[in-house]
Amino acid sequence: MKKIIIINFIWLSILFFNGCSIKGPLIDSFEIKDKVYPSNNKLHKKYTGEKIYSYENYTSTGYPIAILTNNLNDTCGLGQKIKAPSGSEFLKYKENNEIIYCSKDPLCIDIVFGPWSAICLKDIDNDYQFDKFKRGDDFYFTNLKSKIPYRLSKKFIQESFDGIRQELIYNGYSNNTLYIQYREFINNLAKPSFYQELKYQYNKKPITIRYKNIKLKIIKADNNSIIYKLLNYK
Repeated sequence: MKKIIIINFIWLSILFFNGCSIKGPLIDSFEIKDKVYPSNNKLHKKYTGEKIYSYENYTSTGYPIAILTNNLNDTCGLGQKIKAPSGSEFLKYKENNEIIYCSKDPLCIDIVFGPWSAICLKDIDNDYQFDKFKRGDDFYFTNLKSKIPYRLSKKFIQESFDGIRQELIYNGYSNNTLYIQYREFINNLAKPSFYQELKYQYNKKPITIRYKNIKLKIIKADNNSIIYKLLNYK
């Protein structure tokens, strides 16, 4: 009975001291707000029935990441191995005023208990090769058996749609008139909550048209296609 109690105590102690949390904060996050198509002041060509404008009140939060360009296989503890194939992603953190990159998933695998903890990596000489590693909640880094190359990128990990989407659909040209449909979607519904058929006089010469906050310059249009620029959407 005493042996069982001692073993349980050791097991709980290991769990307590070897968690997979990261002590430092994620850094250099960035946001993209409002998804708009097309790009401002550039010529675009679309065909009848296609979308010529779209806007979403949208927020996307991203973070810098490091992506391994080679497999990482090493030991991370007694009976534990790191299994991080090429392409594995590591988020950027700051810990004790140093830049480190840590996995979101437990890549330190225990041969008995399975996924054990996250892995953090450090590039001590900034040569785009990781030199050191540690388990997520360990205090000290250990040398890797061999350097692991990586490349830097960005990853969006949190996205939210804030309630409204606008679209303009080109519906052709006839009798000196451009036909465009406006559609508005609320709360990410599949069907538009509001739509309106728009008509604009067009005599084969460049014109500027406006609807609500949307301003387009029409360069050329016929019943098959339209060439235009987006001038403003706010």
